[in-house]
Amino acid sequence: NLDYVKDATKYDPKSVDARDAFGCTPCAYAVQGGNVDVVRYLVEKAHAEIGSVSRRGQSLLHIASLCGHEEIVRWILNRSGTNVILWTTLDNANAIHCAAYSGSVPVLRLLLRPWSRKKRKTVLGLQDCRGNTPLHLAAMNGHSDAVVYL
Repeated sequence: NLDYVKDATKYDPKSVDARDAFGCTPCAYAVQGGNVDVVRYLVEKAHAEIGSVSRRGQSLLHIASLCGHEEIVRWILNRSGTNVILWTTLDNANAIHCAAYSGSVPVLRLLLRPWSRKKRKTVLGLQDCRGNTPLHLAAMNGHSDAVVYL
C-alpha cells in the first residue's frame, strides 16, 4: 500500500535502505511484488538506492526480470540505462538469464532491444556459473515461447 509506505518513510527515512537477512531492501520487495507505484515512490521521492543489490548480488533489475514485471523493467532501464542489463549476480547471471529462467518473452524483448543482432548473439552466449546460457535456462524450465524467441 503506497500510503503506508509514504507514512513509514516519513516516520523513519532510514527505513528506505533497511536490509533483511538476505540483504534485500523494501524496494526489492516492492519490485518482487510488481508494485510499480511503490517502487517509483521509494526511488524518486524517498531516495532508495536503485543500484542496491542483495547478498546474492541480485539487483532490482534481476528481480524484476525474474518476476516478469515488464513495466518495472522498462522503468529501471529508462532510469539507469542499458549497462545494468549485464550486471551479474554472484551466480554470474545477468537480467537476461533471469528473464529466460522465468520465461518472460516481453521482458526478454526489452532486455535485448538495445543491441544489434551481432551483439545479441554474443550476449545470449554468456554463461552463468553453471555454464547455462539464457537458452539453457528457458529450455530447462519448459518455457517453449522463450526458447523460440531466443
